[in-house]
Amino acid sequence: MRCPECGSSLARNASHCGECGVLIQQVKRRTGNVEICPICQRASPAGSTFCKSCCLPLPPLLKGQYQIEAHIATGGFAAVYQATNLNENRSVAIKRLLPTSDRFEKRVELFEREAETLNALQHLRIVPKYYEYFVENGSYHIALEYIKGKTLHDKVVHDGQPLQYNNVIEWAIQICEVLNYLHLSNPPIIHRDLKAENLILSGSRLVMVDFGGVREVDPLATGERDTGLGTSGYAAPEQRQGKSEPRSDLFSLAATMFYLLTHTPPKGSESPPVRSLNHAIPQWLEEIIRINLSEDPDDRYTSAAEMKEDLENRQVTKELMCLNPKCGHNNQYGIPYCEKCGAPLVSSAVTCPNPTCQNYMPITAQYCIQCGQLLKQ
Repeated sequence: MRCPECGSSLARNASHCGECGVLIQQVKRRTGNVEICPICQRASPAGSTFCKSCCLPLPPLLKGQYQIEAHIATGGFAAVYQATNLNENRSVAIKRLLPTSDRFEKRVELFEREAETLNALQHLRIVPKYYEYFVENGSYHIALEYIKGKTLHDKVVHDGQPLQYNNVIEWAIQICEVLNYLHLSNPPIIHRDLKAENLILSGSRLVMVDFGGVREVDPLATGERDTGLGTSGYAAPEQRQGKSEPRSDLFSLAATMFYLLTHTPPKGSESPPVRSLNHAIPQWLEEIIRINLSEDPDDRYTSAAEMKEDLENRQVTKELMCLNPKCGHNNQYGIPYCEKCGAPLVSSAVTCPNPTCQNYMPITAQYCIQCGQLLKQ
């Protein structure tokens, strides 16, 4: 006998395939030799904690209250399930960190940071409701609001055409609110994986999901590099080099807008003008996307707040007022420092470590413009 799924040899009267776990006979309950997954109906060795095929917890009840109902998706580091909170009789999403020997401690750290970030963003409607973070049987979980809907990527594919630009503008404004909150945290936090696949449209509500790539930025770190997490076409050049910063998220947002408005996968800085693919797009909107898809971060908007303001005003800012309250000079947009007083023209700034200076500097600066203090070793 051979397995109808993978073709492996089977023992006579075998109940399941030892290689792929497919159920050969209609076993309705647990037996002494196998554990039957209630979702995918495949078998795993007796005593298994998780299904060998779909990674569903066995038995499918977590913390005595979360009844697993279905497997939603599995990514590189985590699996997501639909579940029911039996105590409150409501649907929830359970995200579980997958066991791996590859830098597992670092994965746990990122997973915990994701939970903390979601909890901190609860005042924003675009973020799913956070319920709790818990550890059970050595596995790490996050319980979240279950979002029923379709990703913007799937919507574009289903519709077979670009989305209405007025809707894309409103969604981008909401995303800027999230990014602005993250970037102004102390230390700044970057998302690193913003794309159409991580945006779900539930009725008229847009929801950002998958904050698993969030990372704190330490401007004083000595030679630290991140993992370069991101998706081709959406990840900024400096992010691909392992040097993410807040303006990397603006690049990803612009790439996401490009896809939604053109029904064409973005090619990063080499993406063609939006209006060459969709003539209905206003010139100012094409310009905002073009600016934030710039190869050099210094050529992009300096903050999510500024991008949000231009999207709301439906214009491209040509001048930028100095942040120094004693100056207020209007500078040509794109200049990193005030022409009059030398203050940084960026809202996401850090303080010079020199106690006699304390001047505000951009997070990407290497030296203080006022006292010359080295900011990075």
